[in-house]
Amino acid sequence: CNNKQASKISSPPPGSASCVSSLSLLLQISSLVAAKKRRAMPTEQEELTGEHQEGLSERAAPLTNQHASEKGSRDSRSRGSSHFSTDVFRGSSMPFWEDDDEVSNDNVVSPRSGMIQACNLDEMSESDFIDTKKDCNKTSKEIAEIIKQINSLVLFQGYEDKELKSVIGYMYRRKVTKGEVVIKQGDVGDAFFVIRSGKYDCTVMKGGKSTRIRTYEGSGYFGDLALVNHAPRAASITALTDGELWVLNATRYVWLKKNQAVRNAECFERVIRQIPLFSNNLTDSHVNSLIDAIEVLTMHKGDVICRQGEPGDAMYFILDGSVSVLVGGKQVRTMGANEFFGERALVLDEGRAATCSALSDVKLAKLPKESFEMLIPDSVVASMREYVAKAYAKTAQK
Repeated sequence: CNNKQASKISSPPPGSASCVSSLSLLLQISSLVAAKKRRAMPTEQEELTGEHQEGLSERAAPLTNQHASEKGSRDSRSRGSSHFSTDVFRGSSMPFWEDDDEVSNDNVVSPRSGMIQACNLDEMSESDFIDTKKDCNKTSKEIAEIIKQINSLVLFQGYEDKELKSVIGYMYRRKVTKGEVVIKQGDVGDAFFVIRSGKYDCTVMKGGKSTRIRTYEGSGYFGDLALVNHAPRAASITALTDGELWVLNATRYVWLKKNQAVRNAECFERVIRQIPLFSNNLTDSHVNSLIDAIEVLTMHKGDVICRQGEPGDAMYFILDGSVSVLVGGKQVRTMGANEFFGERALVLDEGRAATCSALSDVKLAKLPKESFEMLIPDSVVASMREYVAKAYAKTAQK
């Protein structure tokens, strides 16, 4: 799906997305996370407990790739069984300004939700992003080191190497001096930090007493929750020595995620409309609903995606990589990018006709049967069953 059509929208011009849709996108992400109960956003107390265990990684639930267009933006990301979703960009989407002397803090933040209530992402040009005024240069060794540090972080899982390097490319260098407070407990988060050098203390103030949670030295990251939830910081980070940090501004992260969501949505729509079962039975509204339900996942070489005889619970679209199709243990065909399988599972209650396994690392778009049944009216599903029956009857006659 990484075709020319999709690439045309990789850098949408200013004004292409509304502030309302941007806010809606972040709110939808938050509600999806709560609904799926997958690593739900922690309360401050829960977060601090996690920090003792994980080193003040402000935990955020995984995001799921979903449709973000003029018809109703929504962005999510889910991880596959072997890894997101993104899932998109489980991708997020809103501008937050770095709390820096050089930049005014014009966003209005709700004290109740901690989320942006006003933003101008749609009016921003490239020169308006704070990272364009900073030093973003990195050596290949530095890029590899950043990837190594953040690769296990939920917010960055599900990315292709090229996509992850693109995000890292926008991280800028920030020098800090001994005694400098990088993050202050209670301040609204607006950036994510990866340590390049230096030593840092993580402390929590409670009941007028400061408690050290942990110390970072030479490596580590903090502030990741700011990328998806503009919430108050749960702890303070203070530099114990001079050092340097790599900074990813939340505005940029959200912008990147939103663009990825749009690309994925258009890609999925093209694929869905090429399938007769869908194009002959579903309205535009139905198609858009299905796009919102699609999850992006990655399977590794040798992973079994579905097994012959087992109940079908989803349909799959191959975005990248190759899949082996086996019947009775014998390979009968190989499928690649832009092909699909398992569509009968959506409308028929029958076992899988074949076993499908990954011949290489495979990126898939998964449409769960449960979501399909929730979104598509029973009358339409009945028509699709009839369509399948007629189609296979004709095949049998031949």
